[in-house]
Amino acid sequence: MSKQYDSIREAIKDLKKRGFVNDFCIDRNKLCSSRTESKFNPDEFKIVEAYRFDGMANNFESSVIYAIESAKHALKGYLISAYGMYTDYHTTLPAKKFELEHQHVA
Repeated sequence: MSKQYDSIREAIKDLKKRGFVNDFCIDRNKLCSSRTESKFNPDEFKIVEAYRFDGMANNFESSVIYAIESAKHALKGYLISAYGMYTDYHTTLPAKKFELEHQHVA
């Protein structure tokens, strides 16, 4: 089932309702959860859903939000990855794993 969202805020709200409650970020090649304050290997997670937002007025809206989960850690959450000319290469490098995997998500 493919969903459509008008904004990242709307997508996050719906994902949280569906159990993707962990807000992940990338720090030194690890996925970090603000909810559990733990660090994880990105290879332990898989993409369940992905949504791209191409905002012209707001650079934050030029992003991809990944709904991700780990069976090993019994965790579900989301990762927001910005793209474009203002993207920080070092924080997005680990997200390349998710970008490549996303190309294979139906």
